[in-house]
Amino acid sequence: MKILRACWYEFKLAILRSIRYRVGFVSDILIFSVVFFIILFANAGQGLSLAYNAAESDAKVIVLIGYIFWLFSSTALGDSSNAISNEATAGTLETKLLGAVPVPALLLARLAAGLIYAMVSMTCVLLLAGIFGWLQGVRAFALILALLVYIPSIFGMFGIGLILGGISLHHKRVGMLTFLFQVGLLLLTDVLSTNFPVSKYIVPYASGMDIARNLYMQNTVMPLDLILYFMINAFWFLLGYEAFSLLLSSAKKRGTLANY
Repeated sequence: MKILRACWYEFKLAILRSIRYRVGFVSDILIFSVVFFIILFANAGQGLSLAYNAAESDAKVIVLIGYIFWLFSSTALGDSSNAISNEATAGTLETKLLGAVPVPALLLARLAAGLIYAMVSMTCVLLLAGIFGWLQGVRAFALILALLVYIPSIFGMFGIGLILGGISLHHKRVGMLTFLFQVGLLLLTDVLSTNFPVSKYIVPYASGMDIARNLYMQNTVMPLDLILYFMINAFWFLLGYEAFSLLLSSAKKRGTLANY
């Protein structure tokens, strides 16, 4: 009960913090819109439409699913890794470490707020796209069901974020490393093309993205693909938790937590 209460307060604080920074909210919408519209105008995803037997009217939706999966994954990665660095810089990490609630649980609560923030931002982007007629013919209900496939990816990407956050305890700010990782995920997974099929066996959200696209196109989804998807995300979550615990323990022994 104590853990749930602490997580709720952390979640509420993150939501209030996001509401206060309205300029950041508007700028995020603009950035998401610009990137999404560039992708549309560049006719990205022609190879994807062939891979999923998608008609021309569905090609944009195939790209959109990949973009949303990448966007939420970038949020999950960035929020969990940067939060650790920010807490350490502000001097509040040590206080939280002394509490009875595990820090990863608090970070997961903060991540939930970040994903809601990203969801609202993405909804605004989709509304803009709809107003300009760029999403005509989209089967909204089928798209929502397909996007729900993303949920397990939250935990896998959170695990990777914990690893980067743990590294920041030793090497301080890892913002640029996180940014490069996010860009790499966009370029080296099948968000915009079908050139990196091996990513489905490595990156937490990649196989889920493939499943979501097949569900939207009403293609067959093999049970083995679903099992693999859950296993990959469970692996990264457990690995991230263990790696963060080891890196945190090492930072305590070396006395580097207070060196911000």
